[in-house]
Amino acid sequence: MSWVRPSRIGWIVLVSGLAGLAAFGLMVRNATSTDQMAPLEAMRRFDSRRSGLGRPFLEFAADGSVAQRTPPGAGPPVAIQRVNVWVYRTATQRFVETRIPFWFFRLKAPAARYALDGTGLDLDALGITPAALAQHGPGVVLDRVTPSGRVLVWAE
Repeated sequence: MSWVRPSRIGWIVLVSGLAGLAAFGLMVRNATSTDQMAPLEAMRRFDSRRSGLGRPFLEFAADGSVAQRTPPGAGPPVAIQRVNVWVYRTATQRFVETRIPFWFFRLKAPAARYALDGTGLDLDALGITPAALAQHGPGVVLDRVTPSGRVLVWAE
């Protein structure tokens, strides 16, 4: 039985695919950090970051439904560089921080959802799309405090 020798193009495709997969894994690993912290320390961190960021783009009603606020129309749109997500879960005292470059979020929204895995944030359910964020521009996307924790998403 003779083995078929892969062509040079086959090797190039294989090596390129493995390099791309490794780069994606490294990017996700570097974009997300997790810390254990007490609830008061976490809320202080949230409040410190939240100050001066303005009113959120997405707001929650008392029944938990989400409403998009119309972005202000004054001035030319400002490009977004990065989407930041902070999630704190009171039960586990776990603080998760994820930083996603906007170009990556725009090109690979499904991969961005994978990068946010474990944060409890469902981008599809909230309507957080690259187009909606680009229209909104930099600022707070959502800030939600519940008995189980807090979620803060902002674009910069």
